[in-house]
Amino acid sequence: MFIITTDFKHSIKDIVEMYPPRWLIELGIKTQTKFFDLNQLASDLDVKMDFDTFLTQIAHMLYQILAKNLYCHENSEPEKIYQKFIEGAGKINVYDDKVVVRLKKKRSTGYLINAPILEGWVDGGKNISWLGKKLEIIWE
Repeated sequence: MFIITTDFKHSIKDIVEMYPPRWLIELGIKTQTKFFDLNQLASDLDVKMDFDTFLTQIAHMLYQILAKNLYCHENSEPEKIYQKFIEGAGKINVYDDKVVVRLKKKRSTGYLINAPILEGWVDGGKNISWLGKKLEIIWE
């Protein structure tokens, strides 16, 4: 094995053990610049750039949470989760007592219906306290 490093304080064993977590961070940055288009921030102002970066981090985290709740897709990249589960058409109907989101069925719909994170949203919906209505998801 051949390692190039400028770290002379740590042993080779320590350096090899430190590398995998750093690699995961690099992969996260790669995903954010590719899928979330972190290279195309909305503004040149530092405050807005920080906010854009923050929102990108939140979006990345939400995709990871969704992936962790999808059987066989726990380690999928956000781009794959988007293509298989998010991208698609739908309709939103707002009634006096509830909001109904109607989505078109896809090959991957079964994974979403059985996802622990969506438990209760499909069968009758769940109450959203701040909205004062139920939210229900229906696949057609």
